[in-house]
Amino acid sequence: MNYERYLSDEEITVTSREYYTDSSGYQNEKAFWDFVKDIKEEDKMYLMCIDIDLSPSNAKGTGFGDLVMRTFFTKIRELFPIFRMRGTKFNLFVPEDEVNAIQEVVTSDSNSSYFTIHGHIVTDKFVSSENVKEVLAEGVKGMLGDRKDDDAVVGDTGNTPAMQQETPTKKYIAEMWFAEITFTETAPNPRTLKAYVYPTEYQKPMAMLHSIVVLDDMVQPRVYSGTVARIPIDGMRITVTARYDHDGHMIVSWVKSADTVGEIRGEIELHEGNSIPANYGKRIGSTKEIYPIKMNSQGLYEYALYDKKTQSVEYVTDGLIKGREKTYEVHRDSTVIQLVQI
Repeated sequence: MNYERYLSDEEITVTSREYYTDSSGYQNEKAFWDFVKDIKEEDKMYLMCIDIDLSPSNAKGTGFGDLVMRTFFTKIRELFPIFRMRGTKFNLFVPEDEVNAIQEVVTSDSNSSYFTIHGHIVTDKFVSSENVKEVLAEGVKGMLGDRKDDDAVVGDTGNTPAMQQETPTKKYIAEMWFAEITFTETAPNPRTLKAYVYPTEYQKPMAMLHSIVVLDDMVQPRVYSGTVARIPIDGMRITVTARYDHDGHMIVSWVKSADTVGEIRGEIELHEGNSIPANYGKRIGSTKEIYPIKMNSQGLYEYALYDKKTQSVEYVTDGLIKGREKTYEVHRDSTVIQLVQI
């Protein structure tokens, strides 16, 4: 018996139907993301997000509820490409000239005594591979309305798409939230510095996030952490904070204390994740995470090592992470953080 094989990157051969169909027989989230990658705005397709409330039918038994949902899914699939994202939530693509048709179907089925449909179709823009994340966020928001997302995992965290789930050796950059601030100091010491800002948690809108901030002055990186990071730069006091706004976007801001002498400006480049992950950095063991900063002279990545239990952080320059029995190199590219055993 080898449980570790289910966590490995070993390649296996399956049919498209097996890969793109979940255990209940619905076209799955992987199929959705594969389908959308070929859609262009000129295809004139709208995205619709649907949540099916099965409370009335589930009261007769969950088996009956499953039958009701499957019947609805099969009916829609005959007309439109539809995908099950999770639970009772589905996404479907609707051609521009078929909007009335899908609305009629949804309206008629919403009168069923067995279930209620909550749906929203985004019609102010055509969906494409380029804007799908923006359109999807708008669709989900409209679908939920004032309702709570009961399928969200543990307090609105951990809703990472299946294809982007973290593995023991990989963390996908698409699921990470961070910012880079390029500071240009003009006085008293003209130079360029870079700050890397990584939130480590999710909080309600506009609440300050515990974050790791690494300031790289091209000589010796300095690491700070907390909900407010106070960074001294040549006598100036710089404060860096991070928040989520009410639309789910990250806000990173910096302020120079007015009573300090010096001239500095900063440009912020944000990277927003596709979801709220269970771990914001690359998980190491049960309590630690790593946040990559820059490549060292050996071609490995220096990183901040954060202990969630003690909320302590240290900066590691050799690009190695040591486990109980194994040692790994830390690598990072535009797609993943990857640990490679040596």
